[in-house]
Amino acid sequence: MIVRPREQVFTQSGLAVTALLLPVFAVLYWLTIPTGTWHIVALAKLIAVVVIARFVVIYHRANIAISPTGVRESGYTGLRREIRMEEIESVLLISLYRGATVDTEEQLFVIGKDGSTLLRMRARYWAHEDILRVVDAIEAPATIISTPQTLDEFRREHSRLLFWFERRPQRSRA
Repeated sequence: MIVRPREQVFTQSGLAVTALLLPVFAVLYWLTIPTGTWHIVALAKLIAVVVIARFVVIYHRANIAISPTGVRESGYTGLRREIRMEEIESVLLISLYRGATVDTEEQLFVIGKDGSTLLRMRARYWAHEDILRVVDAIEAPATIISTPQTLDEFRREHSRLLFWFERRPQRSRA
């Protein structure tokens, strides 16, 4: 079974990058064409296009593949990780409040034998149905907490599952 990130994430990111870079390069061209130094802007634009193209390729390769032997994650950074089924202790599915709002975000934590997070899926990147498919496909005890929690509440009980910067309340505004 293979699950892929939401296409909406790619679309929103593409629109944000376009909205940022289009006016910047338009102004740079407008300022440099009369002086004849537009070649530098064209080179910078080419570099930006190459970097963006690389991220597009990485995004389209991002997935989580689950087989009877384990889980393979190809992440947004381009790195790939293999997790053997024997390394997985349990699965935790929970809804966390997003910041200081009443909106919640479903998150899935695949927990290793040492209590650390082996895999984390957030509903902002992954479809709800795909998260549930991963819960079903991993043959480990699953805990589903249906009552939403704040990040502070979750931090008190499960701080080891969070990223290092989320463990510090003053630095985390998820």
